Amino acid sequence: MLGGCSSVYDIRAVLIDGHIAFEPLETDIWGDPDCAKWIEVIAIDGPLEGHGRIAWTRGSSNGSCDLAFPIFYGGHANDDPSMTSSGSYPLVPGLTYEVTTLSPGSAYGSGRFRFDNDGEVTNPR
Repeated sequence: MLGGCSSVYDIRAVLIDGHIAFEPLETDIWGDPDCAKWIEVIAIDGPLEGHGRIAWTRGSSNGSCDLAFPIFYGGHANDDPSMTSSGSYPLVPGLTYEVTTLSPGSAYGSGRFRFDNDGEVTNPR
């Protein structure tokens, strides 16, 4: 019988200097991750015209942990050929989004967020 170790952590959306960013909350005995290999943001309610439900993805195809927390929505372009990114579509006020991450050691993060017309961000459960 094979066993495996993985951990799960919660992600929350926050505003930093007026930009949406994602950071982990406290996790289990494995501790807080300080980076992610992959992040994805999808809309879980309402239609997103023209590009489906995926709003943004970013990650490293070589498995390195290059996305340090906090991770800003849309990220920053770089010349690293191992980093892939798609989307970064404008977020729609009132829609609920889900963010998921993959971190080293089979650690997985997830959370939900939305923002309103006033730019306030909430993290519904």
